[in-house]
Amino acid sequence: GRRFRVPSTKGGFKRIVEKQVNKRVTSDSGEWEVQHLSLPWGWHCEDPTPAKVVEALVPDECFRYEDLPDFLPLEAEARRYTLERRKRPRRMHHFVDEHGIDDEIDRPHASRRLNDADSSFNDQERVRLLRLCREEVHISQENEQNNGDIEKGWTCGTCVCGRGQYDGYAIYPKRFSVNITSHIEFYLARGVDVVVLLSTRDRTISHNSKFSSHCKIEEVVKDEDEMALALMKQALEKYGRGGSKVKDGKPRAIAVSYEAMIGLKQAYLNNLYVNLGINSTYAPKFEDGNEKYISGKTGGESKSTIGSLVTSAVKSFPPKPLSSPLIQTEEKILPKRIVTVVGPEFSGTSFMSTTLGMAVGALDDVGRWRENSQGNGKEWDFEDIVEQRAFSPDRTFEIQHITLPWGITSCQANATSSIVNALVPNECFRYEADPGREARVAEQNWANSNLDGIDSHLGIDAVTNQRVAEICRDQVQIDENSVNCGAKCGRGPNNGFALYPQRFSLNITSHIEFYLALGVDIKVVIMTRDPSITRKIKLEKCKEPLHALTENALAYSLT
Repeated sequence: GRRFRVPSTKGGFKRIVEKQVNKRVTSDSGEWEVQHLSLPWGWHCEDPTPAKVVEALVPDECFRYEDLPDFLPLEAEARRYTLERRKRPRRMHHFVDEHGIDDEIDRPHASRRLNDADSSFNDQERVRLLRLCREEVHISQENEQNNGDIEKGWTCGTCVCGRGQYDGYAIYPKRFSVNITSHIEFYLARGVDVVVLLSTRDRTISHNSKFSSHCKIEEVVKDEDEMALALMKQALEKYGRGGSKVKDGKPRAIAVSYEAMIGLKQAYLNNLYVNLGINSTYAPKFEDGNEKYISGKTGGESKSTIGSLVTSAVKSFPPKPLSSPLIQTEEKILPKRIVTVVGPEFSGTSFMSTTLGMAVGALDDVGRWRENSQGNGKEWDFEDIVEQRAFSPDRTFEIQHITLPWGITSCQANATSSIVNALVPNECFRYEADPGREARVAEQNWANSNLDGIDSHLGIDAVTNQRVAEICRDQVQIDENSVNCGAKCGRGPNNGFALYPQRFSLNITSHIEFYLALGVDIKVVIMTRDPSITRKIKLEKCKEPLHALTENALAYSLT
C-alpha cells in the first residue's frame, strides 16, 4: 500500500495506508498513472437528480469540487464524508473498511482542525501547481468560452473553469460521471497515451451493490446505471477495437469483465497486461465479491428459450426444406475460418454462439430447419440456437459451440473427466459408445432411451458414411495412423472418425493448434459467467456435488 495524510474525522489529521487505488496513483518515474473512477463518482446521492456528466477526469493537482474549492480532492471527500456520516445511521459507517484503509493517527497534527483549508500545501506550492495546470494541462478561465467543446480549442475537463484565485483548477460537481469518449480526447490532445478499461459487472449485482452502499433512491440508481452503460458503449463504438475514431489500429477503450477476471484469474490478468503494454507478473488475491449477493435459487435459461435472448420468440416458422442438407461428397469439410465459443455454462455460450451464427448468416433472424432421423421416418426439427455448430451459407465460416463438459451422459459419481485435444468437424465426430451413428443422432438416441424406448435410425446410409470417412482422412488427417485425431482415432470400419467419450472437456490450447496445423484461421471466444452462479447451476443439474465442483474447476482451468 501507500501512506499519506488526510483530515481526521476526530479533528486534525491522520496518516492512512491505502491498500487500493481509490482514485489515482502514479509510478515513481511519473511515466504511468492509473486512474480509478466508478460511474458516478463523488458524494452519496441526496435528491432525485442524477449525476452530471463531465468531459474528463483531470490530473488530481488541477481538480477541485465546487462546494469545497479550497480543499484538495481527498480532503474535500473526507470532509464531506464526515458530514454525511453524522447524518447517516450507524450501519452505513463502512467507508473505511470498504476502501481498505487502516487508521493510524498522526499525533503531531492532532491539534489541527479540519477547517484549515488546503493545509497540506503551502501558498508557494499551490501557485506553482496552478501555473502547471494552466501551462501544461491547458486548464484556464480563458477556456470557459469554449464551453467544453474540444473542437473550439482547449477545455477544462468540466463546463466550469476556475476563475480568479482558482484559475487553473477544473471545478467539478459534487456527484458526476465522466464522458469516456471526450476523456480520451482530452488526454490525446495533450499528447498523453491514454487507454481506458471499461470494467463491467453483472448488472443485477452492480445495481444491488450501488443501492446498498451509495444511493438509496431507486430511480436515481437506475438512471445513473443507464447513463454509465451509455457512456461505455459510446466509448467502445468510437475507440474500441475497430472503432470509428481509432488511429494506427490501437484501441483506446477495452472492455473487461469482473466475472471473467474472477473466474480466469492470472491468465486473464496477464492477457490484459499484454494489451496495455505493461511488463509485469504481479497477481493479486482474487476474491469473488459477487458471492454475497447471490441467494435463493439461481437457474440457467433452458435450451428451449435461449433463442429468445437473441431474437423475439418464434411465432411463425419458415417453410420446411424440400431436400436433405446432409453432406455432399464433393463438398469440403473444413471451412476457411472457425470461431469456437466455449465456456463453463450453457446459457452464456449458446447466447453468444447464436448471436455470431446469425451475424455470419448461419441462422436467419428466426432460426433454421434441421433434419432429424428418428423413429420410423425422417422428421424436421426447428432450431433457433446454435446447438453445437453452424456454417455460413457458403460454408467458409463455421461457428462451433461447446460447454465444458459436453456429451451424452450426465455427471456420475467417481467418474473421471476426460479431456480431448480438439472438437473436430461434425462429419468426422463420433461417440465411442455409438460409433455407427452420426453424433447428433447418437445424442437423440441417448435422450430418447430414458423416455419412450424409441431407437433412432442411422442418419446417413453406409455408402455415404464411408465416403465421409474418406473425406475426413484426406482433409482433416483423421486416420488410424495419425498422431492427433482430436480424440481417439477410429480403426477398421471407423477409420476416419474421431471417437469421443460420452462426457468430455476440451483442451482449448490444443484445439487451436489442431486447426492451425490444418491451415484454418481459428479464434476462440471464451464466454464466462459469474463463478458463483455457474457453480450453483452445475450443482442443481448434477446430483453429485463433488463431481460437479471438480468439473467446474476443470472448466475454468482449461479456459
